Amino acid sequence: MIIRFSYSLSVGLLLLLTMTVSCNKKDPEPENKLNPLYGHWTWLKSCGGLSGGCKPADKIRTIEFKEDGTLLVWEDGNPARASKFSIAQGKSIYSTEPQLLIQYDSTNIKQSYQVNGDTLKLRDEIYDGFEHQYIKTHIIID
Repeated sequence: MIIRFSYSLSVGLLLLLTMTVSCNKKDPEPENKLNPLYGHWTWLKSCGGLSGGCKPADKIRTIEFKEDGTLLVWEDGNPARASKFSIAQGKSIYSTEPQLLIQYDSTNIKQSYQVNGDTLKLRDEIYDGFEHQYIKTHIIID
């Protein structure tokens, strides 16, 4: 009887522990996890155009996509320009499936984008356009 009671108690406690652990509320993901495009990026190279060749970065260009739809661009540490952008599903020249496209208010050119880990690829949605490659920049503000 005591052995059966101990076994039942052990199984009951294990079941209670499992339910407690599995029912813990998770914290919501930070907003930039929902769209990995947001944040600071440093230009590495651009490939494509009429020649199809690649051009390594010849200056330090940093871009920041902000959640409020603002794009900030710095070149060699100096502010270069700011513009507004929006993201929407659309038809891409690179895929038969709809893609997320960036539309900038300052130009008619759209770009598709792909984020893999710390790498961002922006692709001009025009024939003979460029693919620009960036790496995630982690900015620390004191």
